[in-house]
Amino acid sequence: MIKILASFVMMLVASVVFSQEASLLNYVPKDVDGFISVNIQDVLNHPKMKEFIASPKDSDKDFNEMKKAFSDSGIDIFKAFTSGVIYFRIAGDNGAAIKTSVNENLLKTILDKSEQTKGKLKSSVVKGKTVYSIENLANAGQPAGKETFFAYAAPDVIVVSDKKDEIVKMTSLQDGSRVAANAKLMDLSSKIDKVSSIWGVCEYNAPEKKNDPADMQQQMLPIDNICGGSVAVKLTGDKKECISTNLKLSCREKVKAQMLTVQLQAMVMMAIPSMSQGNAQLAEDLTKAIKFTNEENDIVINLEITPSIIEQLKKASENMGKMQPAGEDDNGMDAPAGAGNPAKPEPRAKPEAAPKAAPKAAN
Repeated sequence: MIKILASFVMMLVASVVFSQEASLLNYVPKDVDGFISVNIQDVLNHPKMKEFIASPKDSDKDFNEMKKAFSDSGIDIFKAFTSGVIYFRIAGDNGAAIKTSVNENLLKTILDKSEQTKGKLKSSVVKGKTVYSIENLANAGQPAGKETFFAYAAPDVIVVSDKKDEIVKMTSLQDGSRVAANAKLMDLSSKIDKVSSIWGVCEYNAPEKKNDPADMQQQMLPIDNICGGSVAVKLTGDKKECISTNLKLSCREKVKAQMLTVQLQAMVMMAIPSMSQGNAQLAEDLTKAIKFTNEENDIVINLEITPSIIEQLKKASENMGKMQPAGEDDNGMDAPAGAGNPAKPEPRAKPEAAPKAAPKAAN
């Protein structure tokens, strides 16, 4: 009976999570190349993320100003947004839909008061919908003067894009124009565990190339055969500190999928010694953490990253900056003390002047 109840609870949780993401997918257009769903609260609750948030950094000045503006209105910025869906097109025109507990009037008040956004918030009404725009800060990853647009598509859903037309499009989608009508992406997403903290799908249509037998690279490494894929990231373990990733790359041909699986595995295994920076334990852990398999036309890569691996990778990364200690020349050889630059010969010493002859004594 307990097992039945536990199963029922898990199904209920899964259905609630999926229904939240499914509602956000209503704002994703059909003609996108892919989308990524993010459980924002799951990500923020990861121990490493908490550690990162807790450590003060000078570069966080702008964010801290915004956090204070939310706090002054009684809102914890880290709890204000629960989940989101980000979509993309390879050619551009991207967007996002975000679930929030902050209503429209309150968010407008916060942005009007914040030192970072005061006087920069504009609004216009397009097809009966209020569309807001805000000028990006020069240090926010975008050039100054570029605008970000957003609107409330529902009382608890914000849609965001750098194109006003995209905002209007997202807020007026009908059943046939939503991503749910994209058969390829829906087929890819049907194979994903949607309780994952992060999951996404992508369709890729590579430019057609003639199958030239003389093109050895195309024959031996048929990357162009990949036509899409999916990824799912779950936080596992008692403290949700392990990162479990399932990546699938879909190929047009089963034989090519098998060939690429072997080749990608070999490439990764060859890269591990360099990644581990001579740390035998890290090399062993990484080898065990990465698994390659095939499922029909899919290349399947499973990756289990533990806190121990994260710490070891962090140290290896720090060591990479110390690969060329002071006192070594460009060839890695220790330069002898006082040695000059071999590419620039030392200037010749000037010859000493001959001693002057002593004056003759007077007769």
